[in-house]
Amino acid sequence: MKPFWKDQLNWPYKFSTKRWRVDGDGKVTKIDLKNYNKVYVVGFGKAVLPMAEQVVAVLGDKLEKVMVNIPDGFRDPVEEGIQVHRGAKNNIPDEAAFQGSKEIVQLVQNMDHNDLLIVLITGGGSALFSYPLYPITVDELGSLVKTLSRGGATINELNTVRKRLSLVKGGGLLTLCKSSTIIGIVLSDVPEDPLDIIASGPTVPNKDPESRAREIIDKYSEPGTLAESIEQVLKNPIVTPPKSKNVTNIIIGNNTVALEAGSEAAKRLNLYPLIVTKTLSGNASEVGDLLGHATQAISYLFRAKQSDQFISAYASTIYNAAEKLSLEREKVDELVRVVQDPEIQSKFDGVCILFGGETTVNVVGKGIGGRNQELALSAGMKIDTCANNLHVKGKVALLSAGTDGYDGPCQAAGAVADSSMLQRGYDNHLSPSEYLRENNSYQYFKYNSNGAYHIITGHTETNVMDLVIIVIVK
Repeated sequence: MKPFWKDQLNWPYKFSTKRWRVDGDGKVTKIDLKNYNKVYVVGFGKAVLPMAEQVVAVLGDKLEKVMVNIPDGFRDPVEEGIQVHRGAKNNIPDEAAFQGSKEIVQLVQNMDHNDLLIVLITGGGSALFSYPLYPITVDELGSLVKTLSRGGATINELNTVRKRLSLVKGGGLLTLCKSSTIIGIVLSDVPEDPLDIIASGPTVPNKDPESRAREIIDKYSEPGTLAESIEQVLKNPIVTPPKSKNVTNIIIGNNTVALEAGSEAAKRLNLYPLIVTKTLSGNASEVGDLLGHATQAISYLFRAKQSDQFISAYASTIYNAAEKLSLEREKVDELVRVVQDPEIQSKFDGVCILFGGETTVNVVGKGIGGRNQELALSAGMKIDTCANNLHVKGKVALLSAGTDGYDGPCQAAGAVADSSMLQRGYDNHLSPSEYLRENNSYQYFKYNSNGAYHIITGHTETNVMDLVIIVIVK
């Protein structure tokens, strides 16, 4: 028997990121190419290939050269004239990404003052545009990134360190480029869209305090384990790009776009949509635990009659979880009101609650997984427990997935949890707490019902953080 969300919701739901229309902040930037000698395009990240293809389709023979660094295993370009370099397996800087970065650096250094450089920037660019400052090696930088990631460093913390140790990040590309005019076209994978953090800010000067990167490294690594080369670079001052550059950075998309697309999809399924936040953060298993607890309380309220004596208690459960997740009180008030609204209950087949953001994992086990699968597994444990306590074995599901199609060093974007997941796992002799303790969420979902709860998409050709979606249907 299929889980209800695969049957009733026509799973897998068909969508295409190419249908999303992104207008950024609504401003139009006009560029007269006649003012420039030659036009070059470089890019790096998980979504730059389709972006580059669109630039080529529009500008065509007006472009002198197009060069992009894309993830290992990515497809070939459909437009001619795009030179690609693949690398950064598992989103860790490697020699292949370094070689591609050196070619981009060589290209921008050979440009003329009157040329125009268009820079395509997306999430994943930090690993794919990797050029460590001498004498740091690529392996030393990769090892440090792994240590910080496994320790639970946030994307802001990781990229603060990357900027400090890179020739090209933190505005380094501006310093290297001989062109006086640079336009950055940016797809954000960071909460609140800080330009100096997205792909570690290659077109934005590094204004961090000089000690900040060192503080982050000390927070997540053992004393005495840092490579001598990194120690040496941390003692050097931050290089500031020349102010004579004419630089424009344009954000064309972010997590909000994905949330709004999810909201529109929910409406087509006759589910009432509510976007709660685009800045969900925290430890993945703890966030999953809180969301799982809140999910069943929401489910109870959605089914409860107005006279039910337990409404206040279950509303309190939602508010308590929301406070620990630092969710806006106004949004939580709306959530509690919506799920109890008789008109919504009668008009819609269910509710769809959407969260955007990015959690972290503190890796202590030896398993395989990622933040989204860990969140889903933790949530599933709480959903099952609460369902038994509330005597609600209804149609409730929570999805957590990365919009880029990959969650950690494995072939899944994330996973779904529902009130039957744990029992199906037990039927397959799987202990959820043991898999969670070992950070082995990928294997849990792989062996549970032959992978029925896994979300596997491959490269989606976008990257705007993660989505957590709770669906409750009648």
